[in-house]
Order: sequence, then structure tokens, then C-alpha cells
Amino acid sequence: EGSVLEYCVLEHSRYGLHVHFSSGVIANSIFRSNIDGTRFGNSRFLVVNNRVSGNIGKGINLRNSSIVLGGNDITGNRHGIFVFEKGSESRIIRNAFSHNVQSDIRLGDFYEGDPPQMEDNRGQDGSVLVISGRDNLSEEASGGTYLETGPFADEWEVTPLWEREVGSYMDGSPVPVYGDRFAVASWNEGITLLGAKDGRILSQTAVGDVVDATPLLHGRVLLFPSWDRTFAKLDLEQGNVDRTVQWSSSLADDHRQASPVLLEGKVVQGLWSGELRAMDPWTLEMVWNLDLDGPIRATPVVEAGNVQVVTENGTLYLITNKGAILAEQSLGSPVWSSPAALNDGRVAVVTKKGVLKLFLGEDVVWSRKLDGPGTYASPVALGQRPLAYVAVADGNGSVYLFDSAGALLWRTEIGSAVHTLSRIGRALWAGAEDGTLAALNPVTGRVRFRLKAGGAVHGRPAWSGGWEPLVWAARDGVVRAHEVRTSLEPWEGPVQ
Repeated sequence: EGSVLEYCVLEHSRYGLHVHFSSGVIANSIFRSNIDGTRFGNSRFLVVNNRVSGNIGKGINLRNSSIVLGGNDITGNRHGIFVFEKGSESRIIRNAFSHNVQSDIRLGDFYEGDPPQMEDNRGQDGSVLVISGRDNLSEEASGGTYLETGPFADEWEVTPLWEREVGSYMDGSPVPVYGDRFAVASWNEGITLLGAKDGRILSQTAVGDVVDATPLLHGRVLLFPSWDRTFAKLDLEQGNVDRTVQWSSSLADDHRQASPVLLEGKVVQGLWSGELRAMDPWTLEMVWNLDLDGPIRATPVVEAGNVQVVTENGTLYLITNKGAILAEQSLGSPVWSSPAALNDGRVAVVTKKGVLKLFLGEDVVWSRKLDGPGTYASPVALGQRPLAYVAVADGNGSVYLFDSAGALLWRTEIGSAVHTLSRIGRALWAGAEDGTLAALNPVTGRVRFRLKAGGAVHGRPAWSGGWEPLVWAARDGVVRAHEVRTSLEPWEGPVQ
């Protein structure tokens, strides 16, 4: 499992790639002039942005497998895609077909069950797709639209812009605020505002104690907790804290606090004491308060008008915006990272013991033991409907991608315990204990580039995915900014 082929050319063979009882990714590769380009059996693969051409039998041949085929250029084969039997879990999405001799997509004579899911495939030359093998087999909206398909060279150019020392550890993420500025929270200076263009320090507001959570931007104020059990509202226009609220001490006090989130017009904060408190974001008056079963270190997650919360006692809660508990699940181990909601209604959670669990309602769909323990790095949900994937990291320095059935598609070694994992733009960003910030291709896991700080990276970078600077912070007390330019160019491979 976890096999990855990228930028490969397989040609002049009987079966270009023969895969049984495996899982992984095939991307940006060329399968040409074989008898069959591929043979998949009892496997789960993500097959994207490949060129499959001139194969005298089948371009892509599969049986009893769950194969996701997307963005492929399939041309000049006898059969473009041949599904021998049992392919109802496979998905054929946004592929371009042309000049295949007998069929673009064919189901075999022994095919059983529902056909694969097909959506938005096109005849590249404007023709309607030839789909055969079942009387009721059809593809909506086929033919007529040009698609950008086939192998691409993914180029990233990264240039340092500036560095700024702010005086102490930073565990949270930089927060873009209005007026081309960034706010960062630190251990001794409270909240620092920096100019995005040159990193110039515009203001520093002391708040009395350490702030290690990422502040929440709400209009023109920042909302955040600090170690002295104070929750504060900082007015960005006036540059001062104009309102605070405090709560009682807790024996569970530690260095990591959850960040606040907005839920239906209320700001929700999880506390060391196990309280989950909803407040008016302007007055900080309490709207409701729940006592959960353990300290809340992970930031709650808002999903479909409710909030998901995990505790250090190892419980996953689903709570309404009125403060009512809808469901709770025992996870068997403390949880320090936020859950992730996949697009198919499932919820992924990683425990401190390094067990990744996927829930649907109250049922555990599957669980996987990672090689290392869980950290503060939350799982990341990837994919668009009807696809669902989950990326996750561990304390041994590995980043993984699993599909919705728990099959491992890829695994990448970062080299040090991963403390933060996030999806921004076309990359997965992993921040590690040794000061590494790595940008990974989310489809293949390939590391596009690495940046290095003098201390651990605990917060996600701030970046729009466009031409604005990539801004990130680390425990060496330095905020850094880089210019990131990306491009996708067709990759033709070596000359045949």
C-alpha cells in the first residue's frame, strides 16, 4: 500500500503497470504503445493527470477495484477504459477521450452490479463518448467541451522577502487583518501587528500573560485567551484591549490553549477546565456554558451549524449552537488536535496514541494505527464531492493520505514530529519540531520545497494561495515572509 508513481513513462510492454491487492497514486505519467496500459485488480488507486495513448488493447483495465480516474487524456487505444467486473466504487470524472477505436468506456461481459460513477467526461474533439457494455449505461453531458488534462509539471518558485524578530515564542498562526497587516500572538509581547510588505512592527499590545492560541478576527477586533484565564477583545483601530472576561483556575493548566471560533454569531471558547463557553463577541457576556469531561486543548470545529469538540479525556462531542449535546463518542485516548469533517458527512479524529478514527454518526467506519503518536496536528479533509480523503501527520514525522475506506494512498517523511498540518492553495503545509515548514503536493505527497526556522513550527502559515506573501511564525521568535509563485505546464516526457 501507499505506492506512488509520478513522472513515469511505461511503453512497449505487455501490461504497462500490473497492480493487484494494493493502493496508491499514479499521477502525471505516460502509458503508451503497450498491449494494455494498466491492469488493476482488487486495488484502490487515485489515477490523475496521466496520458494513456496508443495501447492496442485497453488503455486502463480494471476489475473488482475502487479506482478514481480524473484529468486523464485517454486517446488512440482500442478501448479507453475497460471495467472487467465489479467497478461500482470506481469514479470516472473529468477525463478527455479521443480516437479510441472501439469504445471510450466499456463494461465487460461479466460485469456485475451498478456501473462506475461517471461525471463531466468529454470527447476532446467534440464527439459524444462511446460507452458500451450495458444497455442502461450512460454519461450525462458528454462531448463537446475542451478539458485541461494529461501530465503537468508543477513548478514552485520561493523567494525570501523579510524576517522580523518579535521577542518570544509563537505557537499560533499569523492572522491577516484589514489594511495589509498581520497579527501574531507571542509569549511575552501579547499581540504584534506587522506590515505585510516589509514586516515592519506597527504596534505591540501587552495583555498580561502568554498567548499561545491563534486569535480570532471578527470585524475589526481580535478575540483570544491568555494563560491568566483571561479572554480578551482587542480593538484593532484603537490598538487597545477594551474588554476582558475571566474564569476560575483549573488544575489542568498547561501551555496549549484552544483558539476561539464563531458559531451562529457567538464566539465559542474551550477551556483548560473542560468548560465550553459561548459568549457575545462584542460584550463577552456568557450565552451558555457546558462542563465537558476533560481539558479542551484543540480548537472546536464548526460544521453545519453545530460544533465538534474533543477533550483530553478522549471524548468527541457534537454540540448545537444552543449548547445542547447531540452526541458523544469515547475515543480511548486523549485528543490534542481538532477533528476534521469530510465532505461525505464523516468525521476524522487522531488520538494521542496515534490512532486515526473515522466516524459516521455514532459508528466507527474504520480506524488506522499510525506509526507515531498523535500531536497537535489536526487531520485535513481533502477532495470534492463525491470524493473524500483525509491527510494526517504523526509524532514520528510522517504525513499520510488515506481514502474514505482507510486505504493508504501515500506516506511522506518530514524528518521530525509534525505539529501542524493544513491545506492552503495547492499544497499541504506541514510544520515540524525541527523548524521545518514543508509544502507537499496533496495528490502524491511529494515535497515541493522546505523552509527552515530556528525553532519548532506550531502554527499554520498565512497565505491566500495567490501572489500575496506567505507569512509564517516559529518558536525562534521570528516571523518570516516569502513570495511564492506557482505554475502548471504540460509535461510531455522523453521523446518517443
